[in-house]
Amino acid sequence: MLVIVGNGVAGIEAALAARARDPRVGITLVSEESDHFFSRTALMYVLSGQLSPRDIEPRPRDLYEKHRLTRVRARAVGVDVAARRLLLGGDLAPLP
Repeated sequence: MLVIVGNGVAGIEAALAARARDPRVGITLVSEESDHFFSRTALMYVLSGQLSPRDIEPRPRDLYEKHRLTRVRARAVGVDVAARRLLLGGDLAPLP
C-alpha cells in the first residue's frame, strides 16, 4: 500500500505515476483539503468572477474512482517509522 500526504499537484501526480507503474497497488491520498483537486494559483480568477470554481479543476471529478485512488479527509500529524504508519489527527486510526 502507498500512502501519499497531500491532494495538490505533487500528490496527484505521484498517485498517477504510481498507478501507471503498478496497476494493482493500493493508493491512498490523505488531505484535509477539498475532495476535488483544483489549481490554487487560479483562485484569483474565481474571486474576480472570470472563472467558476469548476473551471479551475484541471482533472475530472471521477479521477479518484477511475484510477482507484482512495481519499481520506484527515490531517497527517506524524509518522511512526518503526511501525510504518501515518498518524492522523482526531480520532482516526493510523494508516498502514
